[in-house]
Amino acid sequence: MIDLSVVLALVGGATLAIAVLPSRKEPIALLAAAGILVFGQLRGFFPADRALQSISMPVILILLSIGVFAEVFSESGLFERLCRAFAIRVGGSRRALVLAFLALTFFLSAFLNNLTCLYVLLPLMIGAMQAVGMGPLPLRRTTVAIVIASNLGGASTMIGDFPNILIARSQSIPFLAFLGWMFPACLLLLGGLAVLARARDRSEPAPLERGLLVAMIRQQAAALPVDRRLLIPAVAMFGILIGGLILTSWWPFPPEVLALACAAVCIWALPRPQHWLTRVDVQSALFISCLFLFAGAIQATGALDLAARGVVHATQGSPYLLSAAVIGLACLLTAVFSAGPTTAALIPAAAAMKDQLPGHMIWWCLSLGVLAGSSATLLSATAGPVAVNIVKARTGVEVTFGDFLRLGWKAATFFALASILYIWLRLSAGF
Repeated sequence: MIDLSVVLALVGGATLAIAVLPSRKEPIALLAAAGILVFGQLRGFFPADRALQSISMPVILILLSIGVFAEVFSESGLFERLCRAFAIRVGGSRRALVLAFLALTFFLSAFLNNLTCLYVLLPLMIGAMQAVGMGPLPLRRTTVAIVIASNLGGASTMIGDFPNILIARSQSIPFLAFLGWMFPACLLLLGGLAVLARARDRSEPAPLERGLLVAMIRQQAAALPVDRRLLIPAVAMFGILIGGLILTSWWPFPPEVLALACAAVCIWALPRPQHWLTRVDVQSALFISCLFLFAGAIQATGALDLAARGVVHATQGSPYLLSAAVIGLACLLTAVFSAGPTTAALIPAAAAMKDQLPGHMIWWCLSLGVLAGSSATLLSATAGPVAVNIVKARTGVEVTFGDFLRLGWKAATFFALASILYIWLRLSAGF
């Protein structure tokens, strides 16, 4: 009990500190990880060799490789042109632009990693929203909705976010299996988010003002070039990557090897390849390694094994009750401890319960529960503090914990209940 209490205190303290100082997340995580390693070694429950084994290199390699493609797409000018094109297409309508940006964030986050997409897309979206006259209050509300949409997009595929990559890689779940189960569910949840977000801002500029705004945006967009020397190699290799991930269902080819190979060929084909080597996000790899250590330490205390046995016993073998319990537990823990550590810590517990549900259903329950919890508060996923930092740096507007909570708790509740209903419908239909 002492071991678990100290580990949870260190992990919880690090999560809170990262939320307050997101720009310092790497040194904060390193400091907490060092504390856990020292304590685990002294107590004997988490020695250094076990700690190193808890770090999943395949997951880190996939995240780094996907990050390379996002960087290239961003520098090519593609994303900025997309954001301006959306603003023109919707005729300067703020409500329509918010919905368009939610959809854009969702679909790009599904394939380019949700956190990377926020880093790249959010500054561009802020510029477009300010261009159509969006004020500080609706900007804060829209930022929260975009963060939640990035969580939804990331959860919809096996490469969209850290939790799903971790689940898929640890259980050897194929790309198409994730896509077939999670994408439809997340797309339906996106519709619910759109309803919740749209009800929050009813202001619109007058028709004449909208016409002037669109004309100005069109003039700005015309001056934005797209560098085809960057875009064409990146699109070609990313297409090969996605095709290869789909084909891994038919032959044993590790996704991390394919992702790394495609990223390496992409860098080699670009002008100034040495420049792109310096853009590899080593800091994120370090941060994710610390998250693995957090989860490994929690698992090493044995508390989650007891929790898994307790859940199975309490649900009395009912797949309906068990699926709801897993979704609810993952949602609650994620809301408190953040998505990455919760997923890594719950995977062994879920593995102990997987025979109680058919197919890979225990993993869909875990992924959907983590998704719901990650949208609950500003601290529930790394995307929240990152977005707050970006908005404040770009506009001076501060998105508060309360701003996030007003939409986040509604979204999290809806996501959890809708996910339980989705799983139950699939169970009753023979999945």
